Amino acid sequence: MDSSNNIIYNSLYNIYYPTITNKYTYYLESLSPTDLHLWYNCFDYSNNNISINYFYYTQIIIQLYKAIFGNFNLVGKPFSYDKLKLGNFYLYYLQFLSNGIFRHPYAFQPFQNNKSIKNTINHNLEHLMNKFHNTEFIIDILKSNFIDNEKININNGDVLQFEITITSPKLNYAIQIPPSTWIITIPILAK
Repeated sequence: MDSSNNIIYNSLYNIYYPTITNKYTYYLESLSPTDLHLWYNCFDYSNNNISINYFYYTQIIIQLYKAIFGNFNLVGKPFSYDKLKLGNFYLYYLQFLSNGIFRHPYAFQPFQNNKSIKNTINHNLEHLMNKFHNTEFIIDILKSNFIDNEKININNGDVLQFEITITSPKLNYAIQIPPSTWIITIPILAK
């Protein structure tokens, strides 16, 4: 808890997260990290070119799928003064909605079967996942984050981070739910 008695959720992997200034931005840390060994075996960097071993890349894709569609730990200051239920992105978003409308994160039953909300969340996660099927996307990630002194340098504890912004859903309530941004963090760990 902080000095105002707000719950502060810690990183499970001791990852540093900068303080967020936007009230409606949240960190979600995947409970399914990817395997550092796979990353080292998957990519080779020589002559300013990255080659991919698709045997290992397929395994990384499977792990990323589990990380993106699996359970998360919310890190930092949450959207509620009440404790949150651990779960997948969809469950956290339902808790965000119910807290915004009913002032309690567990009152999400009215939204649980809302196909529009579920489709919006799934569409955003599938869109992120589909980016990994384009090898240029992963090569860009490697070039901007993991190439140092002419070699790929991925360390135990490094992370992949992606932002997903969910627009306000159309609900039959007088309260307007603001758009929210969720920063998904996927650790890369030695197993």
